[in-house]
Amino acid sequence: EKEESPVTRKAERFRVENEEKRWMRIQKVHSLQSEGYSISAIAKQLHLSRGTIYADLEQSQKPSHKRSSSFDRFHPFIRILLQQNQTGDQIEKACRSSGYNGSRSTLNKMIAEERKNKNVNTERLHLRQKILKIIWDFKNMDHQSRFEKLHHQLLGTYPEVSKLDELVSAFRDLFRNKDLDGLKEWINEYENNRSSFIQSFIRGIKKDQKAVSSSIKEPWSNGIVEGHVNRLKTIKRMMYGRAGFQVLKNRVLYQW
Repeated sequence: EKEESPVTRKAERFRVENEEKRWMRIQKVHSLQSEGYSISAIAKQLHLSRGTIYADLEQSQKPSHKRSSSFDRFHPFIRILLQQNQTGDQIEKACRSSGYNGSRSTLNKMIAEERKNKNVNTERLHLRQKILKIIWDFKNMDHQSRFEKLHHQLLGTYPEVSKLDELVSAFRDLFRNKDLDGLKEWINEYENNRSSFIQSFIRGIKKDQKAVSSSIKEPWSNGIVEGHVNRLKTIKRMMYGRAGFQVLKNRVLYQW
């Protein structure tokens, strides 16, 4: 990855220094007002206009002089990719496939900013779990409004969430409606999805398409069998090293 040029680094230092100076001035204005000074007296003492004093009094936190960019929406995406130990080239490929059309140097700067800020808010991890919970909730299908309530910028920043929600719902409908003919259409529609996980899932369906088709068509399920297997494993773990096969057999056969 390319390093930032000396000019870029100097501009960044200049911006940070200006933010610090302005924040010190804002704190001074608040301090003088709390001591009982009037707006005119503060303006005269600090050699500032009354408009500046009013503006500073409305400021309650440290200001940022950093210019907003149309690429700001990629910051959370880059942060997630860095958590996955992705390289700069991998991050560039993922961002460009998501609509990034800026230069590599701009992207490198964004990556460097996210690397400096490694203390990621764990709220994002909680948000991920909430998103999955909504996607897999088939009783309350008002998913779009629930996504909006979760975070008003969620779908705008991550449009893939809506696409994933549609994919899961469409797959679920195949089984609910016993739509065997729809399986092929579903595969054709989503097999070119850029997600490697979805592509892997569809490849698995293709390899065992006969069994998948049967599970859509037939009313039978191996859920009961899997449940008993899980129960048997749980009992084995509970008595591991303390009893033999006969006790295990008795506990399975005579639990009722």
